[in-house]
Amino acid sequence: MSKGDAGVNLFGRNQELTSRPSPSGERSPNKYGLAGLLASSAARGWSNLTAELRSHRGTVAWNNPQPDAEICVDVRGSRSVVTRRLDGAIDSTISERGTIWFRPAGVQQGLIDMSEPVPAILHLYLPTGLFLSHDLGEGFDATAIDSLRHKGGFRDPLLAEMAFAIMLELEHETSAGRLLAETLALSLVARLIQNHAAPRSGLVMPAAGEGLDRRRLARVLDYMSVISHYENSFAKGVLDLKDAVYYVALIFVGLFFTARSMESLRWRS
Repeated sequence: MSKGDAGVNLFGRNQELTSRPSPSGERSPNKYGLAGLLASSAARGWSNLTAELRSHRGTVAWNNPQPDAEICVDVRGSRSVVTRRLDGAIDSTISERGTIWFRPAGVQQGLIDMSEPVPAILHLYLPTGLFLSHDLGEGFDATAIDSLRHKGGFRDPLLAEMAFAIMLELEHETSAGRLLAETLALSLVARLIQNHAAPRSGLVMPAAGEGLDRRRLARVLDYMSVISHYENSFAKGVLDLKDAVYYVALIFVGLFFTARSMESLRWRS
């Protein structure tokens, strides 16, 4: 890890304070130090997600506000005891493959101690703008981010699988990588709010008497229906452009996730 200002040694080890991070989307190489960086999305052109695959050892500390929310996922497994101290809150976890940690944006002080070297942690940085209602849709509460707190050492198979897909893209870049990153960025935020926000936050319930916008819902369901596209074009012997685009997109998505699933199975085996 890079040299910085000496911090208070909370765990009886030498440690260093990291420098101030750069603006969202362009992470400073000194956040965790130059050593240990295995792969990065810095040159990929991803706008809503920054990803770094890193190995870690010892202790990491900082004393400046972190502008983005951060998800960390152990993608290899290590059995290291990882202890975090974030703005006074402490958690300790035995790290295994698929173990997840979450840090909301704005944490002023932090320290992470690892009892053993950790070979591969995927760091996912999400700008706070993704947590606002205009990005998530009308049904989400704009203050949902306020209910998301530090969370250490938890399991979430869906978050983990999304992280594994991003890791594979970092290691083997594809032409669809940017699209994958932009799509999964919103999916990560939605999953955090759905499963890890405080109860009754995240979704805004309609006021009494308003009900749902049935016409908009019907249009969405109609577009997603394979039968609807078939009956409106192919069954009549007509090939409409919007229906052709729908089927091509459906086939592409199916093949893409099938390929990713096979890669994930090969990785775990």
